[in-house]
Amino acid sequence: MVWRTAVREGVYPVAFAAKLTETTNAHVASWFRTREGSRLAPAILTPFEPVADQLVIPFLALVEARFVARFRKHGLSLQTIRKVASKLREKHGLEHPFATERRFRTDGKRIMMEEAADDGERRLLDIMTDEWAFPNVIEPSLFKSVVYVDDLGSGLID
Repeated sequence: MVWRTAVREGVYPVAFAAKLTETTNAHVASWFRTREGSRLAPAILTPFEPVADQLVIPFLALVEARFVARFRKHGLSLQTIRKVASKLREKHGLEHPFATERRFRTDGKRIMMEEAADDGERRLLDIMTDEWAFPNVIEPSLFKSVVYVDDLGSGLID
């Protein structure tokens, strides 16, 4: 892919994502790579080949980078985030599972997805175990939500 095509698609360099997430270029780049010997997909996918040896990422991957950065700051390992991302991609057919209107919660060890039941009650699904948790029981151990308010990327609350 040539640079001109990538720019038309709306891409950002790793340095921009690093600045946005208040971390280093190396950390951000690691979220887009697989570890040697690992069968896990990267935490975040980009459809673009590097341009002039520079990793470029689409807007939705930039949104996901903000998610990964917040969850890393809350103590989650990159391996856990990769596992959850892979499971969500597989289960929901989403290329960018952390750039959705879904609300995610964490206790620093696992990622839970908040959903509203048909009866209006909030429920928390532990993504890796597919088990439902009772919000009133688990709520005290969770960090506040990591959610994109109104529109993708318009505001991040944690």
